[in-house]
Amino acid sequence: MNLPMAPTPSIAPGESLASTLPMAPAQVGAQALSADEIAELQSEVRALARERRAVILAHNYQVPEVQDVADYVGDSLGLSRQAAISQGHALLAEFAFPTAERTQCRHLSGGARQKVNLALALLGGANILLLDEPYQGFDHGSYVSFWEHVERWRADGLGVVVVTHLLADTALVHGVVDRVVEMTIPREAAAEER
Repeated sequence: MNLPMAPTPSIAPGESLASTLPMAPAQVGAQALSADEIAELQSEVRALARERRAVILAHNYQVPEVQDVADYVGDSLGLSRQAAISQGHALLAEFAFPTAERTQCRHLSGGARQKVNLALALLGGANILLLDEPYQGFDHGSYVSFWEHVERWRADGLGVVVVTHLLADTALVHGVVDRVVEMTIPREAAAEER
């Protein structure tokens, strides 16, 4: 059985599907909003986004008033990719990584690579981070900043396990972590291995 197909609207470059469809005026409840009220709401949303350093994503089927406020407009797949990119840039900025530079990871210093690895570990919204030598290659300032981040992550409810062979500043670490487990080879066992 052949069903009649609805005509596909013609969309000009730079135009969204939503802008080609007939739309009812923007409303709050049953009350239509004036152009000035819409502009005021859009201004408030933009100010709030700046204040919270948020990125606004809107589906391409949203009304033009919503799309006008959005930083990015697209389909679900495109928006999910853009959300990951935006979140990654925000995480890298937290670690003082120069996001404006476009350098392949293989050309980065060890400390810069570790910052990228930390950002990637945090991208998926994990509940627990298992970090193996996460600050290898960091300078002292980045090392201190790392432990400040661990403290904040823990306060946010994220479990953090750090595996390391080098614990440079135990006073700093003991103020942040619940416990430090030091695994050593007993002297007798070490002597037998020789």
